[in-house]
Amino acid sequence: MIYMQELRNPVTQLAGFNAIFDFSNTGLQHLKYCTPYNMYLLNHTSFEVMPVVYRRYHLINGNVIMNTLLTLVKPFMPSSIRKI
Repeated sequence: MIYMQELRNPVTQLAGFNAIFDFSNTGLQHLKYCTPYNMYLLNHTSFEVMPVVYRRYHLINGNVIMNTLLTLVKPFMPSSIRKI
């Protein structure tokens, strides 16, 4: 994963991550990878398995598809992330 090396940094362990996701090129071709099981695995790995503190999430250039996927995944997110 991208974050594994940064997780070893003591400053990051205390300060946490600010994540920025750019969805400018997301289209219908990406929907075939967004099965409920894949979304569950992504959610479970990101929030329950990885020892990461997420301070902020920034979702930029979202489109209708991204908003729909976010609506589907939101009930499974921890309450601390839903409040961000």
